[in-house]
Amino acid sequence: MNKRISRRWEKAETPPIWPWIVMLLLIGVTLLLPQSGTGGMLKEIGIALVFCTAALFVIVKVLHNPENSRTIKGLVLGIGLAVSLWCVHKPVLDLLSGPVTTTLSDIQIHRRAGVNLFSRHVFLVGETPQGQRLQLEISEQDADRLAGRSSLTVTFYRRCRRLVHYELPAENQRVHMSVKF
Repeated sequence: MNKRISRRWEKAETPPIWPWIVMLLLIGVTLLLPQSGTGGMLKEIGIALVFCTAALFVIVKVLHNPENSRTIKGLVLGIGLAVSLWCVHKPVLDLLSGPVTTTLSDIQIHRRAGVNLFSRHVFLVGETPQGQRLQLEISEQDADRLAGRSSLTVTFYRRCRRLVHYELPAENQRVHMSVKF
């Protein structure tokens, strides 16, 4: 019996390390990207890719296991594809439709602390000319620049609520945000 266990142990493959490396790289890059500007949309895509990659790894693992039945394989495939599509639908639709420009009044900055160092969020909240309250995720640097403003023209992605750039009415100068590391 001891020889049988040792043969199984020798035949067992160690799981590949590359899926974990890919996941850690995606998470690391996503954490480094800013909340607004061009990097904000890249961050949104990076978050979607993290979830899609995790779903893909689970699908491949289940499909390649010969002990799983067709029902389980089909169920995992369906759920994995649904999760992937759900994660990427907002960024993809936003990139297809393009950003929207509007003027916000009654500007407020809201900061929300998360459970760890990387989950701090800052939001720009304002009222559109149609009377709707709009909440956009912005970076700390943009929050410092926009503090005390009464109105602002913003360009943002509608579904992801990511700020692309803004125009200050007093200076009448467009500010382009860029990725800074």
